[in-house]
Amino acid sequence: MAEKKSKSKKNTESISNYGWRFFFGEYITSRLFLNHKVSVVLIVVVLLCYINSGYVMKTKREQIKSLKRELSIVRSESIRQQSLYNSRTRESAMTHLVDSLGLGLMAQKQPPYTLHIQK
Repeated sequence: MAEKKSKSKKNTESISNYGWRFFFGEYITSRLFLNHKVSVVLIVVVLLCYINSGYVMKTKREQIKSLKRELSIVRSESIRQQSLYNSRTRESAMTHLVDSLGLGLMAQKQPPYTLHIQK
């Protein structure tokens, strides 16, 4: 039994000892990096690609928002231009009809004005 207690005590001491040795850098040394150069470079490249993809996605989202805003402005301008075109075609159609009937009417060149009566 004494041997069993000493083994369990030794295991807990060795586990904590490994933790401290890891914490103070006795396991991760420059020799480890030299032995695993390719793996370390590959891991760093993968991490940089991950960070870059996050940045690219963020800028693309902002670009999409900007383009959606611009699209809504262009759509409203298109509707406005279409309305203006339709009103002008109706006006020219009416002018053509009046001229073909020979009524002697003309479209007014000046916009209408209001009269204000002073008291």
